[in-house]
Amino acid sequence: MKDIVNSYFRNKNFSFFILLLLIGSWTHQWISIGTFINLNFNNFNFDFTWILNNRNLLILVLPLNLILFFLLKKKNKNLIIFFLFFISYLIGLINFQYKIADNSFDNFLQIEIVWHLTFILNMLCTILILNNLSALGYEKNYKIFISISLIILFLIVFFIFFQKGNLLTKPTYYLNMFGSIKEINSNGLSRSMMVIFIFAFCASLKKNKINVFLISLSTFLSYLIIANEGRLNFVSLIIAILLILFLVNFFFKKKVLIFFIVFILPLTINIFVKNKNILSSDNIYYKNFYNELKKNRLFALQGEIRGNDLNEENQIINLNSGLNDRCINFGSSKLLNKINIITTGRVKKWICVFKLENDYIFGNGPEYDRNILINEPLKPNDSNILKQDQGQDVANGGIYALISGGVIGLLCYLIIIFRYFFLSINFLILKKNISLTENSFFIGSFTTTGYLIGRSFFENSIASYGIDFLIFIICYFFIFERFNRSENNYQNP
Repeated sequence: MKDIVNSYFRNKNFSFFILLLLIGSWTHQWISIGTFINLNFNNFNFDFTWILNNRNLLILVLPLNLILFFLLKKKNKNLIIFFLFFISYLIGLINFQYKIADNSFDNFLQIEIVWHLTFILNMLCTILILNNLSALGYEKNYKIFISISLIILFLIVFFIFFQKGNLLTKPTYYLNMFGSIKEINSNGLSRSMMVIFIFAFCASLKKNKINVFLISLSTFLSYLIIANEGRLNFVSLIIAILLILFLVNFFFKKKVLIFFIVFILPLTINIFVKNKNILSSDNIYYKNFYNELKKNRLFALQGEIRGNDLNEENQIINLNSGLNDRCINFGSSKLLNKINIITTGRVKKWICVFKLENDYIFGNGPEYDRNILINEPLKPNDSNILKQDQGQDVANGGIYALISGGVIGLLCYLIIIFRYFFLSINFLILKKNISLTENSFFIGSFTTTGYLIGRSFFENSIASYGIDFLIFIICYFFIFERFNRSENNYQNP
């Protein structure tokens, strides 16, 4: 039977048809983000608004890719760790549901349960899509998927950027898409622009030549990233530029010029645009100049306090406003309080999670952090837990993996990171497969993977299904496939 199936897949027309199905599946994973499976078919109709609100077709896409997975002979070993990641979250969800189970089966149909189940099944579907893609075997197919992701990110940035946003005080945007309006902070937007920047910047330096259009686009994106005042993205921007310039085969003077164009110039423009009084006669002294500059949180590195003194007592961190009463303060630790201010309340959330009820062996399923990081978290055996308001995220990939998937989830997260750093040592230090520096898609994927791993130290990021996960898994998958093939003297057809 498998020989018959594989003979079909060797047929070019049939393989092309399967590729189109996989492209459609991958696109679905993107446009269905933020939605859940609708199990209520009583109000089914073809109204356009209803279609937009119920665009999650996972009940069709998942079985299709599951069938392909079992029919295809080839299984990709690079995705095994992600399968284990999925299993750990599934075990956590089952464990959590067992704790809150009661005599009524109706709880299973509650929105939050379906949402968590959709979260897990989306992870599985994404893994299956990429495994099925690998069976087709050509590097260009991976590039198609990465290109689709970049196009969607560009559209997201386009729609957000040309809608209401204020970069001068509190960078906030409103996205009107698929019939609903959502408020989006600058951090998420900067993430999208960072990924686009990395690939555009790599492509602009292809074949030892500078592409004027792409280098101009990179400079513009750099300006927008800096303008959004995200400190993590600001540092990531510097590291990404330096890493890419380190890998390209340009003369040192040319690298310095490029660094000036894509970073120093946008940074300088930002300083003067956002601090209009910086050149006034009152600011000719260094102290006044510095105080004016501190009004921008990017340069002050002080989170939401914007220009106030770190030593000032009773600083209010906006992200702490909804935490549990057991997480009010750090006691007498002034150093820890300062670090918490700099990280915009993240340290307090990390400590708070460990003070609350958890299951570190099996976990409690995805998004458990939002169940407990609220003012009055409910216990798993509370029958009203399904009715509570959504809380905050824990803002750390490792902690999120631990409380969601238990020890297995945390190990999977750490192994994923370890494998990337091991590849980085071989590529950057031991100079293995150094010819890949001429492959702009590889360098872009390699840099993006590192960026998202670093981002996961301060956000849920790759440990939680969403935009970060979709970008990360395709880039992670691609760099390992390409690196391993180069080691085996693979030549791209």
